[in-house]
Amino acid sequence: MSEFKKDDKSISKLQNQELLLQIIETSPVSITVLDKSGRIIFANSRAEKVLGLKKNDITQRTYNDPLWKITDYGGKPFPNKELPFSLVKRTGKPVFNVRHTIEWPEGKKIFLSINASPLFNEKKEFTAMVTSLEDVTEKVTSKRELEESEARYRHLFNRISSGVAIYEAVDNGEDFIFKDFNRAAEKIESIKKQTVIGKRVSHVFPGVKKFGLFNVFKRVYKTGKA
Repeated sequence: MSEFKKDDKSISKLQNQELLLQIIETSPVSITVLDKSGRIIFANSRAEKVLGLKKNDITQRTYNDPLWKITDYGGKPFPNKELPFSLVKRTGKPVFNVRHTIEWPEGKKIFLSINASPLFNEKKEFTAMVTSLEDVTEKVTSKRELEESEARYRHLFNRISSGVAIYEAVDNGEDFIFKDFNRAAEKIESIKKQTVIGKRVSHVFPGVKKFGLFNVFKRVYKTGKA
């Protein structure tokens, strides 16, 4: 009877392990497991898509294999001591949002955000590391494109010889807030942009509501016509 119970527990443990593997395998999150030497010993299906390799190829590599061609987001070499495996093994603690790039075999650069946690044996010795990898390439490139677009806009905006100012209407068009203006406008108005951005026009220029130009602002806001 005791032998039966022992076998029953073993079967139950095996079933739990198989269930866990199925969950990991079908997870939408890219998951890998590294042994204590830093060799990748497991990768789920999602990891194949993020790392650009088949499982058999992934498990032939270590965390710092030169074939990854790891760099920081700016393209500079990424210190080995700052890689997730190095940090986790050295500190015994999880790490979050470690950001670096890898390169697929065909040359495509992938931007990663990595979370990793250590695994320990009964003696509390480090034995392995579990990682989740997020491909943030689209987010990073979109942000960079936006920043470059804004930089081009700013360059052209400041090169315009005429004064150009941008205002935001408040109080249903009864007042306006300084949002932006170029260098030429700074000279014309004899004010520095950083001292007035976000402030009401009527506070910066008391009595401005009596000026004809202010009424033009109100008309444009309310009618959409100059």
